[in-house]
Amino acid sequence: MNQQRQTLDKQGLGAVHALGLLAVFSLLAVVPESAWPAKIGDVAEETSLGQQALRFFSFRDPSVRYAVIGSVMLGISCGLLGCFIVVRKMALVGDTLSHAVLPGVALGFLFSGVSASGLFDWSFDVANITKNPALIFCGAVVAGVAGTFLVTTLKQTTKIKEDSALGLTLASFFAVGICLLTMIQDLPTGNKSGIDKFMFGQAAAIDEDDIRLMLAVTLLIVAVVFVFYKELLVTSFDAGFARSIALPSEWIHHGLMLLVAFAVVIALQAVGVVLV
Repeated sequence: MNQQRQTLDKQGLGAVHALGLLAVFSLLAVVPESAWPAKIGDVAEETSLGQQALRFFSFRDPSVRYAVIGSVMLGISCGLLGCFIVVRKMALVGDTLSHAVLPGVALGFLFSGVSASGLFDWSFDVANITKNPALIFCGAVVAGVAGTFLVTTLKQTTKIKEDSALGLTLASFFAVGICLLTMIQDLPTGNKSGIDKFMFGQAAAIDEDDIRLMLAVTLLIVAVVFVFYKELLVTSFDAGFARSIALPSEWIHHGLMLLVAFAVVIALQAVGVVLV
């Protein structure tokens, strides 16, 4: 019976995949060519759909290469961490962190306009504001860690349940981030900064600096999971047993949350705060 059920499940999945491919090719045949993008890179408007597709899959355009490479690295980093997060029944944590980092993104962007000529001689110039990936990353990580700390504090010191603490943190941090983004858009360089792309993401806006940052974080996550796989596995599946064998469960949990914050931050440019 089990073998028959597995066979039927495989046949059902195969049928679903076949129907999905059929639907995609049907749309390609039905949708008029005028509904597709006019050009890819510097391809002229009169270029046919087939030539556009060929140019896209040849990866000759840097924006296409960066988008594909960045998406692959995001899939690796988020996939590795997502397994442990789901097993720990903390799926909402990623959503909360993605919204909580928004104020840090905005503050990191604003901090790029700060210049220091001395220890206590600081100045802020709107004209110097730019999208610095390192500053945005640091600001977002600090905001993410602050959001995690707030959730833990509310859960341990009040009668608020964890899901309520997550919702409260998500709403409050996201509201502050929206206010800061609105203020940035009113600056002379705000509309040209591309900072608004962090809301919904834009994979085509990924540049070489973003790729370097994604690569560093992805390598860090892969290395940590490879080295501490057994510890992460035990603490995720049986926290009581992990404590009984003297594993530092709290430190492992906080380290995992820090890695999740890293993964969320590097995913913002591609998929945005709303979709992470």
